[in-house]
Amino acid sequence: MENKLFRNAVSASIIVAMVIVSIFLPAIFNNDVVNASDAANNDAAKVTVAKGEFSSKFKLNSEDRSNDKQASSDATLSVMANPENNLINIPTTVINNKTSTFEFVGDGQYIVGTLSNIGVTCYVPYEYVISTPGYASSTGNFVGSDGYLVDPPYKLNVTPYYMGKYSVTVTFVQFQWNGTSWVDMNSDYVKTSYFNSKGYVSFNKNKGTFKTSGAAKLVTYGLTYGTLPQMKARKGYTFAGWYSAKTAGALVKSSSTVKIRNNTTLFAQWKYKITLNANKGKVSGKKTKTKSVTSGQKYGSLTTPKRSGYNFAGWYTKKSGGTWINKSKYNSNASKHTLYAHWVKKSKVATKSQYKAVRNGMTYSEVKRIFGRSGIYAVRNGYTHYIWFGKTNRSAAVVQFINGKVSQKAWV
Repeated sequence: MENKLFRNAVSASIIVAMVIVSIFLPAIFNNDVVNASDAANNDAAKVTVAKGEFSSKFKLNSEDRSNDKQASSDATLSVMANPENNLINIPTTVINNKTSTFEFVGDGQYIVGTLSNIGVTCYVPYEYVISTPGYASSTGNFVGSDGYLVDPPYKLNVTPYYMGKYSVTVTFVQFQWNGTSWVDMNSDYVKTSYFNSKGYVSFNKNKGTFKTSGAAKLVTYGLTYGTLPQMKARKGYTFAGWYSAKTAGALVKSSSTVKIRNNTTLFAQWKYKITLNANKGKVSGKKTKTKSVTSGQKYGSLTTPKRSGYNFAGWYTKKSGGTWINKSKYNSNASKHTLYAHWVKKSKVATKSQYKAVRNGMTYSEVKRIFGRSGIYAVRNGYTHYIWFGKTNRSAAVVQFINGKVSQKAWV
């Protein structure tokens, strides 16, 4: 399975090449550096060994290490030789889709003491696992092809592709100085730290104007959104809040918990009044009526108009034609607009004009209103059908319903 989580982890071989050439080769020719044999014969044996001087001397045993690991928490770091020096350095802010540099530091990089003192121990980073629940893990180690642990610094370039809580587990290997070399003691210490990857939330003003800054902000998965932009007053409109989508989104408040996994945009939504035009009929006894709606949300209940000699065929976005609108449809318009009543002339038989007024998604009661009477119930191929006969028994509107709504129709 392709690892999508961390595509830029730096390989151990690259670290070896870069670090040995740039840092540690010069140290070999530095006469001021104290080596092991000099330290053993020095009367003032308590010397401070140069940082990282002996890191290239750490070699792993070839035998199986599966039973050597013991998990520990930060509270038990006292088991280490110099616990304050065994670190997982994670940047304060790790951002979704951006590369951050992690560094793992073992006290083998800061050996302080008398090298002639046999039995001194230290821990050195060996392998790592970076993971987040539900996604693939990124794994690797700091072992060169020769079996020696590579020279520090132990760094990884990490690019998280999902927001969330990650765990970073590093195995530190214990080595002991025997007077001549560092010996792998087959006692591995496993330390785990955690970090949250953050992501950006942008803000779409949706025909409004920002009152406070509308700049994108960093948010953390599992925490609250915090302060959100305020919007200026807009004549004829009331700010309804920030929503997770332009249409059919969920309301997001400052106190809402961040549950997104990727960078996202929040949309300003507005409350305003639309006009219901009865289009030669009457709605609540008048030619027009207003109704409050919220952009991006369902229209909600719409008043049924009346017109003598006609059946109401529904509300539409245009006086003739247009898109059929009912209470369950989402309002994708951020501005005031008008809905128009459409009509079908009443008759004792089903007509093609009535048939054409039937739309997928209508309920049985809506279709019944168009034809002006109940249909004849039938079951065909396991689906519910209603039939409205025309002028003869051989001409009829057959309408199929699934889950109570029109899914198909036919004129036969």
